[in-house]
Amino acid sequence: MQSRSMWRLGVLLVGSSLVLPVVGVSPRVMGAAPATVEESQVKAFETAQKSLAAARAFREQGKVEKAVAEYRKSIAADPATIDAYLELGELYSQNNSPRKAVEVLDIGIGMALAQEIGGPDIGRYCVLLARNHEALGRMDLASGDLIKAVKYLPDDPLPFIALGDMQAGRGRFDQAVAAFRQALALDPGNVEGWWAFGNAAIKGRLPEAMREAHRGLAAIDPAQGAAFAELMKTAVPGKEPARP
Repeated sequence: MQSRSMWRLGVLLVGSSLVLPVVGVSPRVMGAAPATVEESQVKAFETAQKSLAAARAFREQGKVEKAVAEYRKSIAADPATIDAYLELGELYSQNNSPRKAVEVLDIGIGMALAQEIGGPDIGRYCVLLARNHEALGRMDLASGDLIKAVKYLPDDPLPFIALGDMQAGRGRFDQAVAAFRQALALDPGNVEGWWAFGNAAIKGRLPEAMREAHRGLAAIDPAQGAAFAELMKTAVPGKEPARP
């Protein structure tokens, strides 16, 4: 998403004037010219980008608190730094802070959509926002997030996998199976998706769906199919099947 940052810098620079010193006159005699609005914006942008780069470096090093602090500095320097909101939200999510994740993801996604910035990245962040809303018990908001995600990820199973997980977590196994089926229609070779499908089918005592999961896994890998067949014989409803 760095291209947006470069575009924004280009917009800030268009129309700005360069103040050149008069030949032979000392700048001290002339005095420093007050910064223009454009110059202040460019300085804020550069400061925000410096903090954003530092945050990413700390994140790569696993220094979460320092990364969070730098993301916050980036936002404080330039509140229009969309990447800082989104990446900070992802970091909060990875560290089990759903309330904080929702706060910044909601802002970042909203800003992006207001500027008509879409695409797969925004779709994935919508899925992430949905999972954090789910963690807070806000299922209506999570559903709305997934609807947005599908718009930007029309050929990606990710939103349907997330929906299937949510429905399974609520004990709605028939609806979970339906969601996983939509995901697998987009990606028939997704082994994890087939196992999630089969798991929901077993928990929901849905024999036809169990057989469908078995066929799907066997078509990808006979060993996976055989493992699921054994699981169908021995699984206790409500118990999480273990992957082989």
